[in-house]
Amino acid sequence: MSNSTIIHIVMANDLLNGDVIYWTGAETWSHAPSDAALLPAGPEADAALARAKSQTNRAVDPTMVDLDGDRPVRLRDRIRHGGPTVGPHNTAPRGGADARYTVQST
Repeated sequence: MSNSTIIHIVMANDLLNGDVIYWTGAETWSHAPSDAALLPAGPEADAALARAKSQTNRAVDPTMVDLDGDRPVRLRDRIRHGGPTVGPHNTAPRGGADARYTVQST
């Protein structure tokens, strides 16, 4: 995959409840993966991550996530997106591990 085709999203955990949240590109966060802003590699993605990291009152550990099509590339990001893998909470929260990102203009 060349740099020109790499797409990113910004994912974090909600400060209040620990749920996974997604940067929308409109200076807000959403629990819905389909609301995530799809960012091309480069300055636009770097700027979005910087803006997301500045929202310390809402998000914990905003991270740039590489997508392969409509799924996170790294296992860590797939697990974070899918929710807990053990315990009573293993019920595929908010879209579950198979939820997809929909392509939207930002």
